[in-house]
Amino acid sequence: MGTRVCLLVAGLLVIAAGYLLLLPLERVASQGPPFDCGTALAPAAGDFARAVCGDLNQRQRLQGGAVLLAAIALAGGGRLAFGPAWRRRRTEDAGWPGGSPAYPGTGPGPDWARPQSRHALPPPAQSERELGHEEPPARQGGGPHEADRS
Repeated sequence: MGTRVCLLVAGLLVIAAGYLLLLPLERVASQGPPFDCGTALAPAAGDFARAVCGDLNQRQRLQGGAVLLAAIALAGGGRLAFGPAWRRRRTEDAGWPGGSPAYPGTGPGPDWARPQSRHALPPPAQSERELGHEEPPARQGGGPHEADRS
């Protein structure tokens, strides 16, 4: 969850950096209309334009680069701090897609690191008759326990 938030904020910073790099720049003169200085990526050409605009384009380019660098650092730091954004969770139940070990404790990692899961009920025990075996004949009186009952 934290990685996704970091990626979202980093994406917004990339958009802001693009805006700073493509924003039209103007230098306001003391008298007359503002002078068009181009953009940070495409400054106005000519000696007069360079004299009027000065380092306005370079400053805007550095600001856009700094915001872009912050976006990259935020995305990388979020991945390092919180792990990958799209990771598959392992399940303990063999019925789920992807499967898992049939017996708890045999999968990868220590038992305490795996999430608790609902285990299926064991299959019902089969009787001797269902298995095809015959039951031994019932005991008829005379056993040692018969004397204790009286």
